[in-house]
Amino acid sequence: MAKLSTRLANVRVLLWLALVLALAGSISHVAHVFAMIDGNRVLGWVQAVAVDIGLAGLTLSLMQRRRMQKSAALLIIGLVLFGAISIYANLCYAMQHEYGELPAWMRASMPWVLAAVLPVLVSFLADVLGTGLDAWLRRGEATHKRQESELVPEPVLAIVPMMRRYECPDCEHISMTQPEHAGHRRWCVERAGNGKTN
Repeated sequence: MAKLSTRLANVRVLLWLALVLALAGSISHVAHVFAMIDGNRVLGWVQAVAVDIGLAGLTLSLMQRRRMQKSAALLIIGLVLFGAISIYANLCYAMQHEYGELPAWMRASMPWVLAAVLPVLVSFLADVLGTGLDAWLRRGEATHKRQESELVPEPVLAIVPMMRRYECPDCEHISMTQPEHAGHRRWCVERAGNGKTN
């Protein structure tokens, strides 16, 4: 069993490594395309990181929603949209390096596509984070209510004055008041005098 869990851990590490490497390769291409628009390489990298890490975040959120059996239609639309934008940016990079220039349709569409990327990404990520925060808050409230219901109230000890008890030496009858005890003793003595057994 330990070997199987070690193998699964190794596979998981390899998958995360592959994801990081794929993101690194894609990000450099997308950064180049963003930098072609405004000429600023740093901003190109910032925008590329936002797009590709946002795409990875949407993918992870989709997996989480499916595990929770919640609707993920909006996330699927977001994944298709940002997957297409990432493919578009990678294609622009490849065309630029292969042919030295972009086809006319790509040059005409690039400002429109890249201008829409970040605002739409912000909308999708805000929805994902808002839904996640809402679920987290609801889970916290449910946990708090469950903990409150599981609390056992402290026993309340009533302060009752100690009452004297009167025990009959002949029959072990217990009386709570002195007059009751006196009445019982008379009865018990009379009974003993008549020869009756207890």
